Amino acid sequence: RFPELAQLYVKRAVEPGLAVLVAYFQEHPELGLQDPEVVARIFRGSLASFALVQDILQGKRLVPMSRERYISGLVETVLSAYQQKPKY
Repeated sequence: RFPELAQLYVKRAVEPGLAVLVAYFQEHPELGLQDPEVVARIFRGSLASFALVQDILQGKRLVPMSRERYISGLVETVLSAYQQKPKY
């Protein structure tokens, strides 16, 4: 309905955040990530979904989970999945 606002949001919020994550993952080859950009998008999308459900859709009351637990589980899951060197 408002494509200009969506594009502005992506340019000002999504793009810079992804760039930071991609750069971080690229600067840490010891993480063993084959595609830092894909991992960054998975990571960011998962965090956005968590915030949406917990904060906007009242998930804190219905399906509560601490941010610390969620982020810890996300990091563990993403790293273990990508460090297994999947074959595309």
